[in-house]
Amino acid sequence: MPTRGNENRLKVLILSFQQRNEQKNVVIICKIIYICINAITFIALQLVLGQLALKPSFDIMKKPRNLLLAMIVCSITTVSAEKMSLCQAFVKLAEQCKDFSAWKGGAIPNRYGNFYSTLEVEGGKQSYMYDIFGDLSFMTDFGTFDSENAALQKVESLKKEILNCYSFFKFADTKGPFGDNLSYFVQPGEDAFRFYTACFKISKYKQTWTVTFQFPQNQKESAIGAAKNAYTDYKRIKLAIDNYAFSQDVRKLLDQAKTGFASVKGEKLDNIAIFQQYSVTFQPAGKEDCYIEDRGMGLIFYEIPILQNVTMETLQGSVGVVLTNIQRAFGPEYGFIQSPDGMTVSFAHQDHPYYVAATLYIEKIMDGYNMNLSLKAEPKPL
Repeated sequence: MPTRGNENRLKVLILSFQQRNEQKNVVIICKIIYICINAITFIALQLVLGQLALKPSFDIMKKPRNLLLAMIVCSITTVSAEKMSLCQAFVKLAEQCKDFSAWKGGAIPNRYGNFYSTLEVEGGKQSYMYDIFGDLSFMTDFGTFDSENAALQKVESLKKEILNCYSFFKFADTKGPFGDNLSYFVQPGEDAFRFYTACFKISKYKQTWTVTFQFPQNQKESAIGAAKNAYTDYKRIKLAIDNYAFSQDVRKLLDQAKTGFASVKGEKLDNIAIFQQYSVTFQPAGKEDCYIEDRGMGLIFYEIPILQNVTMETLQGSVGVVLTNIQRAFGPEYGFIQSPDGMTVSFAHQDHPYYVAATLYIEKIMDGYNMNLSLKAEPKPL
C-alpha cells in the first residue's frame, strides 16, 4: 500500500506536470498509476483465491467486493457442505421438503443436471442436488459395487442405520420402470400411514451397481408431470372387510392386479376411445359394462362403472354409501386420501404405497355425472 509521504509526492509531481502543461507526460503517469493499482488488485485477488482453494465457502459470495471478483468466485468455488448423519439429514429434508434450493450450489462439471449441495451425508461418497426443470432432488452416492448382492447388503446396512434411530419406519421394496431396486420409506400409524417418495436406489450400469439415497422435494405441476409431494398421508380405513359378494369380487380383482388383469382380459373393443379398451370375463356382483383400459407403458386399469349419468342430487345422496361399500371391500390394510376438489378418492396399500391401487372418481358429463372405480395394475419394469 502507498504511504502518506508517497501520496503527497505523487500529488506534487502531478501538479508540477499540470503547471507546465505537459499533457503527454500526465497521460504516461496516469497509465503508470493504473498499472500499479491493477498489480495490487491482482496480488490481493490471488490471496483471496488461495484462501478459496483451501476453504471453499459461500460466505465470500454473500458480500463480493466487486463484480469481477464475484464472477470469478462463482466460476471456481465448490460448496462448503454441512455434514450430518443419514438420520439427521432425513429429518432435515423432511422438514424443508417444500424447497431445497437453499442447499443448491453451482453446477458440477460434466454432469448434466447435477449441482453441489451444502447438505452432505456422512459416510456417503458424495451428496449433490439433481435438478430437472426446477424439480430438485437431494442425492447421496453410497458407492458402486461389483455385484448386485453387495449393493443389496449396502442398502440393508443403510436401512439398519435408519431403524437404529427410528424403529417405527418400514420399507416398501419394488422394481422401478427401468429395473432399478427401490426401497421407499413408510411411516406407519394407528390412524394413518405416511408414504415418502424418498428411497434407497440401486442402479445397474453394465456390470456395476450403484447405491444412492434420494429425497425429492415437493414437485410443482409442469408440462412433464403432475404435482407430487415429498410425502403423502393416507388415512387408514377403519372398516373391516365384509362378506358381501361385491366386496369379495373386488378383492379378487385386487389380487388380479398383480398380473395386469391378464386372466380376466377379453377381446378388443371397437369403440372410439383414446386408449385401447378390452372386454372382461369377470365383473363384480351387481356391476355391468366393466372394461380394461391399456394406456401403454404398463399403465393398465380395470374400470368399474358405479353410477352413470346421474344428477348432482343423486350423486350427493349416494356417495357416502358407495364410499363405505368400497372401504369394506378394501379393509384396514388400505388407506385413502381425497383430492382438494372432492372429486377423487385414492386408495393405497400400506405394504406397497408407491402406487395408487384404486381411484374412485367423479366426472362431469354433458347431462349429469358419472362415478367410476378404477383399479390399477401393479406396475412392472418396462
